[in-house]
Amino acid sequence: MAIKFQQEIESKGIMEIANIISVAIRTAPKSKGIDNIATAVITDSDILKIREQMKSYGEIQDIPFFIRDYKCTENIGAIILVGVKKNPLGLPDCGYCGFKNCKECTDNGANCFFNIVDLGIAVSSAVNTASALKVDTRIMYSIGRAARDLKILPEKFNIVLGIPLSVTSKSPFFDREN
Repeated sequence: MAIKFQQEIESKGIMEIANIISVAIRTAPKSKGIDNIATAVITDSDILKIREQMKSYGEIQDIPFFIRDYKCTENIGAIILVGVKKNPLGLPDCGYCGFKNCKECTDNGANCFFNIVDLGIAVSSAVNTASALKVDTRIMYSIGRAARDLKILPEKFNIVLGIPLSVTSKSPFFDREN
């Protein structure tokens, strides 16, 4: 008879859930059906690298919420990174990016409005799936910034958000200071 205890069950479960969440990100609707989204699942020592980068960046830049986020990600099981690349969709005279058209957007290094909307839909799909599967999460810019600084995703994915996953009796992502 094989017996599995809580820690092994939760560790395996969080990875299965991270995979399911990654599928939800991939299948989320995309503008014009063009997929400019990348995902990665981060575990173990790579979580520590991201956390240390969050702490370092927060201290150097004097941004307290980076330190707060560093602290509340101490006991997480995985991080899902979701990034979007700059890829204007070629809509004539859209202007939602703040420029007249996609050529001006590209020439000025701006991000396409629709790429950002797609990122929001993908991240929303991710946290909705996590909620349905009863895993605690929070969307964190600080994790995404640290991962971007560490160049975990290819550089073309210039906006990155992080979604930490936790299986604990109380979510570490709420009741935070600051």
